[in-house]
Amino acid sequence: MGRTALAITTAGFVVLLLWQGLTLPEAVPGHVGPGGEVTRWSTRVAHLVTGGITGATTALIFWAGAGLIGKLPREFVNLPHKDYWLAPEHESRTIRMLANDLAWIGAATMSLLTWAFWEVGQIARGEQPSPLLAGVVIGAYLVGVIAWAIWIRVGPRWKPPTGAGRRA
Repeated sequence: MGRTALAITTAGFVVLLLWQGLTLPEAVPGHVGPGGEVTRWSTRVAHLVTGGITGATTALIFWAGAGLIGKLPREFVNLPHKDYWLAPEHESRTIRMLANDLAWIGAATMSLLTWAFWEVGQIARGEQPSPLLAGVVIGAYLVGVIAWAIWIRVGPRWKPPTGAGRRA
């Protein structure tokens, strides 16, 4: 599910950039301050190139990371009940779960990136950005990622099944 979410959010970002390439004016904010004020103007082409590089890099990091998790040396893996989850009979499930978790974080990150580029496009069209909305979106992302990390560490996700033989 995580990789599907990452693929969908990445596709959404690509669609946004394609649409912006056809509809944005030539002058696009190159930088927006915390209050929504434009501190530097740029071109539509620069906006699209920046978006393409940023989006591709972000998607690649999470997509490749999810695919490479199984290749990490065991000493680099940090998760609760490590002896149980890295036992040979559980290792493939562990890799799938870790890859899924990373892909979900990637999907959330791509969603945040899509929102940021959407906002820049709205400002380019003369819309007044809402600093409150920016705070809510960024805050929700941060709280969500932190809550996910805490849940993974202390929640039931990585608890071995009841009655499962635990290795010392």
